[in-house]
Amino acid sequence: MSHTDDFNEGFLKNEHSLLFMRTHVVLLILFLVAFASPTIHAEPPSDGENVTISEQQTWSEGGVLDGMVIIESGSSVDVTATYSVETSSSIVVEEGATLQISNGASLESNEVSAGRFLTLGSQLHLNFGDIAETGHLQIHLDAIVPTTSQFNATLLDTTVDVAQINSQIIEFNDVPLDGTTLDVNFSIFTFSDVKVSKAIAIYNGGEQMRLNAEEIEATNSNLWWYNAGFDIVVHGELSVVGSTLRGANITCFGTCIIDGTTLIGSAPIDVPRTGSLSVSDSTIFGSRADEDIILHDDAEITYLNSQGTGGFTDAWVRLLSSRTIYTNIPNGSVDIFALGYGASNWNDLTDDQGVLMLVEEGGNEHRRMIEWMDGEGNVHQEDASITLSISSNWGTFSTTIDAPRTPVGYLNLSLPYITVDSVEASDVTGTVNESIGLMMTVSNSGDVAVTANFRCYVDGEDADTAPSTITVSIPQDESVKVPISWWANSDGAQELNCKPFLPSVLEPISDLVVDENGATSDEVSWTYAEESQETPLLIYLVVLAAFVIGGLFLSRKKASPEEKEFSMDQELYHE
Repeated sequence: MSHTDDFNEGFLKNEHSLLFMRTHVVLLILFLVAFASPTIHAEPPSDGENVTISEQQTWSEGGVLDGMVIIESGSSVDVTATYSVETSSSIVVEEGATLQISNGASLESNEVSAGRFLTLGSQLHLNFGDIAETGHLQIHLDAIVPTTSQFNATLLDTTVDVAQINSQIIEFNDVPLDGTTLDVNFSIFTFSDVKVSKAIAIYNGGEQMRLNAEEIEATNSNLWWYNAGFDIVVHGELSVVGSTLRGANITCFGTCIIDGTTLIGSAPIDVPRTGSLSVSDSTIFGSRADEDIILHDDAEITYLNSQGTGGFTDAWVRLLSSRTIYTNIPNGSVDIFALGYGASNWNDLTDDQGVLMLVEEGGNEHRRMIEWMDGEGNVHQEDASITLSISSNWGTFSTTIDAPRTPVGYLNLSLPYITVDSVEASDVTGTVNESIGLMMTVSNSGDVAVTANFRCYVDGEDADTAPSTITVSIPQDESVKVPISWWANSDGAQELNCKPFLPSVLEPISDLVVDENGATSDEVSWTYAEESQETPLLIYLVVLAAFVIGGLFLSRKKASPEEKEFSMDQELYHE
């Protein structure tokens, strides 16, 4: 063998070794990639089982979903096919997990049923296609119309008094089934919560074609779904893109995105206060309530270029869990104006702690509703106000605020705050039963002006002052000097304490309106007046005057007999 042959043989061996190594490296890489990839093509339970998913799955085959699915944190499920969901099934998306429904997929419950409300002016537009020349039409209701109602249905030239047929089926004979649209008009003048559940065309001796409520075209007739077939509870993230949900009950504690999607009988979507919902380029119809979306408290909403159920069904509403107002006034008067959806007005009182519950948790829904988008796409907000007031002989104090759009709100009444800054006597001595002057300085450091009363005391007892009750008008943030007079009825060192004289209605909030300590003057020494040296002379003059008056009286008494005698002579003369 030549050197050339040896070289070629060695080269081929090396090439085989390299090829072997490359092959194993590629296989190893493929193995590692396969091992590292968490996506598994799996399917949902179909036999009522409870399943927990702790990986990334794709449901792409279609079929039946029957059971409870829990998607754990860190995991995800991507649904890309159509699944019929059995009644009472559920999907729970835990926090940190994702459920994505995309690529034209759908989750559909066939167990739910719907109806169309019938009111004055409602019309059904029924078209079964070109199935026969004529046939028989049945319109099925979900209840018998009461005989006391005024409830008529008219098709072509035939009118049926629905209230008198005592049946849930309205029937019309010999109607065209050749592709003609059958316009059924309803004249209803008495409220009746009756809905159309389906319409059936019967032809060719017994063949039938059925239109369910959601398939019926209608005017002035909203679609109502009675119940949901399955639950989707989202604590993590739900994304529904270009797909369909039918008969779902959706609760969004986390983040929900509805984009280019149709929701049939899958409303209202419930969004608790922790959740956020984005709806864009989508259609939602067939709500089970008076709204398509219910937001709670500060839940977030984005609603763009979408169509809701419409009519009297709002696109979305925001409900507060409750409405409580905390104030600084126990037993204060509260006037509520235009609160909630119905713009309610009423008067109430705060409790002993100054608290007023406007609406308890789960209470009157209209009063808890603070904003909403109506069926025409117009956004509204309540324009409510709350006035808190308290009246006394110091005046009426009142504060008005916009009603808080939160479960808890605060309303503090603007009040005066009165202090007696000083009481200064004009002298340090005084004479009992004679007055001395004082200057009282009072201030109002509160938020409103006030006309306040004051009284003064000595050792806790009412003092003799003029005036006894001192009334002063004090502007906000100002001080006023008030002159008063003080008499003492006994001697000794005394102090005068002056303080606000609070109306009884303000006593529960005394610490908010006054400094009850007041202010105290310096000591004043009171003494009785000294006797004058001229007093004896005065006494002598009084005694002398008494003697003079007594003498005159005696002189008059001596003259009396003569007067008597003269009178007698006159009597004799006349006789």
